[in-house]
Amino acid sequence: MTKCIKHEMIFVKRIKSDGNILLNKQCLYCGEADKRAYKLIEVPNILMLPLYDDSLFEMYLENKRFAYDQEKEKERNEWFKNEYEPYLNSDLWKRKRLAVLKRDNYLCQACLTLPATQVHHLSYRHVFNEPLFDLVSVCNQCHDKITQLDRS
Repeated sequence: MTKCIKHEMIFVKRIKSDGNILLNKQCLYCGEADKRAYKLIEVPNILMLPLYDDSLFEMYLENKRFAYDQEKEKERNEWFKNEYEPYLNSDLWKRKRLAVLKRDNYLCQACLTLPATQVHHLSYRHVFNEPLFDLVSVCNQCHDKITQLDRS
């Protein structure tokens, strides 16, 4: 996440429920806050300072979370395109896939009714070097459902 254009951390006052005043710093444009408490003696005319804005800070945190999620999604897409897709086209994967389909008698292990057309990773802990017990045969419908559950 990039800092805001007018980013400036200034002293702000926070009034506690007991009426005591705390001194913090916050950017009044993006909401970033330095939660460090400063000594009141460091700032003259504390009553003239703007109030700390909790809702602005929450918005800052939400923007930061959104930027983080976007970056993780970008990394996941790059990994999928540059590493995982080529692996799924490799001879090694094709052999493992066929072995799993045969082991499961080409029957979807999720619904046990439809023919299996896909092989699903139960986890990605050992991806690229997965043991066969970490793979399961599934039909298209079940694979789509499982993938949705895994991503939610």
